[in-house]
Amino acid sequence: MFEEHLHGVIDRITYRNEENGWTVLKVKPFDSNRTVSVVMFGEDVFVGKTFDFYGKWIQHKTYGRQFEAKRTVEKQPETLDALRKYLGSGLISGVGPVMANKIVKRFGKDTIDILDHDIESLLNIPGISKSKLGKIEKTWKTHRANRQIVQFLQENNLPISYASKLIDRYGDAALDKLSNDPYSLIEEMHGIGFIRADAIALSTGMSPQSPERVEAMVKYVLSKSKDEGNCYLLRNLIEDKLRRLDSRITTIQLDEVLETLLSKKMVMSRKVHDVIAYYDKKLYDAELSVAQKVCSLLTLDYCNPNLDERIVFSSLEKGEDFPLSSEQRDAIESIVRCPFSILTGGPGCGKTTTLRLLVKFLKNRKLKVMLAAPTGRAAQRMSDVVGGEAKTIHRLLAFNPMVNDFKYNEDNPLEVDFLIVDETSMLDIELSQSLFSAIGEKTQLLFIGDVDQLPSVGAGNVLHDLIQCGKVRVHRLSSVFRQAASSAIIRYAHELNKGEYPEIKTPFQDPMLWKNGEDCMFIDSEVATQEQTAFIRKVKKYYASLFQEKQDIHPSNILQCDGYSWDGFEVPDKFKYADLSRIALSDSETKGLTHITKRISPFSSIHYGYNALDMIIRLYCNTIKQYYDSVIEIQVLTPMTKGLLGTFNLNICLQQVVNPAKSSDVREVKVGKYVLREGDRVIQKRNNYNLEVFNGDIGYISKIADNKRKLGVTFKDKNGTREVVYSVDDFVDLDLAYAITIHKSQGSEFDAVIIPLAFQHFTMLTKNLVYTGMTRGKRLVVFVGNRGALRRASGNCKQEERLTYLAHLI
Repeated sequence: MFEEHLHGVIDRITYRNEENGWTVLKVKPFDSNRTVSVVMFGEDVFVGKTFDFYGKWIQHKTYGRQFEAKRTVEKQPETLDALRKYLGSGLISGVGPVMANKIVKRFGKDTIDILDHDIESLLNIPGISKSKLGKIEKTWKTHRANRQIVQFLQENNLPISYASKLIDRYGDAALDKLSNDPYSLIEEMHGIGFIRADAIALSTGMSPQSPERVEAMVKYVLSKSKDEGNCYLLRNLIEDKLRRLDSRITTIQLDEVLETLLSKKMVMSRKVHDVIAYYDKKLYDAELSVAQKVCSLLTLDYCNPNLDERIVFSSLEKGEDFPLSSEQRDAIESIVRCPFSILTGGPGCGKTTTLRLLVKFLKNRKLKVMLAAPTGRAAQRMSDVVGGEAKTIHRLLAFNPMVNDFKYNEDNPLEVDFLIVDETSMLDIELSQSLFSAIGEKTQLLFIGDVDQLPSVGAGNVLHDLIQCGKVRVHRLSSVFRQAASSAIIRYAHELNKGEYPEIKTPFQDPMLWKNGEDCMFIDSEVATQEQTAFIRKVKKYYASLFQEKQDIHPSNILQCDGYSWDGFEVPDKFKYADLSRIALSDSETKGLTHITKRISPFSSIHYGYNALDMIIRLYCNTIKQYYDSVIEIQVLTPMTKGLLGTFNLNICLQQVVNPAKSSDVREVKVGKYVLREGDRVIQKRNNYNLEVFNGDIGYISKIADNKRKLGVTFKDKNGTREVVYSVDDFVDLDLAYAITIHKSQGSEFDAVIIPLAFQHFTMLTKNLVYTGMTRGKRLVVFVGNRGALRRASGNCKQEERLTYLAHLI
């Protein structure tokens, strides 16, 4: 594409958005006496700076002719006047227009060279003392480093937003870091991953097959595998993933790099089923540490005199609506005498009641009991059930961001008699390591969780492996209580978990389901594929062209009239059955879909003019609130992020209805792919120990302030609510949360849950995924989509296979 060039000096800054660097300038070209408008993104912009601007001229409908700069390269000021403006613009601490004029008058065109290499010469200028020179030197060095980095980033087509972060992190050494050790940025700077660092390395001339690059690639592959839940990779998998990154990497190079990394202990290995497995060192240490601690716990003999007596359940059950089952009684009897045990079972099987009475018994014996869960919402629910304080694991272990570690650890264990951790299916191997290391020799430990739910987002499959090892005492509650069985959510969840297809009722067949309080429903609805949508539009476009040519023919007859056929219009074989006339005359794509989709349910929402997306929006904004209450918490849980029914599109569509931009001055901020507004529902994407917010925490944006550089998010906690103030660098950790993935919902419960199910989610349709999603709903679960997708999920019992070795180590 042709790129135009403009060479000139900044005369005035008309407008600047400090949040994203969007800037409107008046620039004086060196080949003209008239200023022109330039629009650009830039970080280090001052009056008097000289730039080469590369981009194109555009005609703005309001502001007229502008130069839209796609990239810029800073140049030395070329005239004395430009130099005076440059130095006197506020760029240098202690140098204003008057002092700038003195400096330029003294050194002329050599001024920049003097500042770079002989700055002490400024002491010869009246008004510059040693202390003032110190300030000038400090700010000039920072500016020079920033200028060099910006130029480096621009020349290599990298985001210039990294410039300030690099300066803050490395100071004067930032450019050297970029040029000579770019791969170290992956671990040292949040936001720079392998892809970015690799682009920097290659741009500096590093050989694509250099050992440093292949080392970085191997570490990246192992790290990426961690994101997929694996603790290790076999060599053939590593090689396969490397070849996908760069097919030039040879087997010999990989073997040499693996040997080097093993010798440096940056990668670890062990034999797994007679095959060598390769680990990221942190995961290797974590898996080994957890295995050793579990084995150590299991050898301890707990003979606490307060527990060494027969439990009187009749006394314990006072005030309960129902007596404990024999399963529950046996579980409590065993748990109180085990150093480490597991309580598992599906919904409605009594885990909650067992927990509550267990804690009651322990506290009656004057034991110190602590309760914890992986997420804030899970901890809050645990607290509500038991009636005592429950903490997130991070707060329990007291993470200290100053030393990047937990306060409680092997050297400083928790002082507690009995620790109970809920929702342990969410525990990954690294958090498990931190938790187990803080368990002292006198502490009993109980894990509670549903092993049939999805495994953790992070590496490992801890609860599953602890059960599979055969060494830990496991108490599985399997009997569904009669009162729980009245819930359709629980009934259908157990059917699904057995691999059975649940025949969930639809309110379009029985509208009384809403009024009668049915808590689980399925709304049949259609999701148009891209191919179907394109064909409907093609038919309508062709019809419109025919009608335009034959204006004397009535629209309803044009397609049937003799002499007016579909000459030249090709219909794909898969749409031969479709009624083209009805498609052409339908008043919307949704109505057109009814004439192109085979086997539409007679109770499908499409007969009422709603496709699946429309139906989700209506449920979220109207129907559920109409039959429950206006403040009910509704959460859309979807299998994927992409597609019409993925989180991205659903969030955009729901935001437009729930919290649209009301005016041009509405307080909002652009963050990544989303625009975030005051009032938006948002989710935290990673642990931020400084702010004490963690991956999966959901809240609402309560304010956007300080010229859009501060953002307040209100989260619920045990004390009600708390507002967390985010600085601009932390904005990237937030996403809209009207819709989140089912994986992100682990450990949480919501009043009402809407779950889209469609064949566009085909690869994700598994039993434990849908089971996890539907058990997140407390009062209501509504599926929207295709029953065939639900049938596919119920029959797909394939568990997510993860490469872990914890069970064997134990």
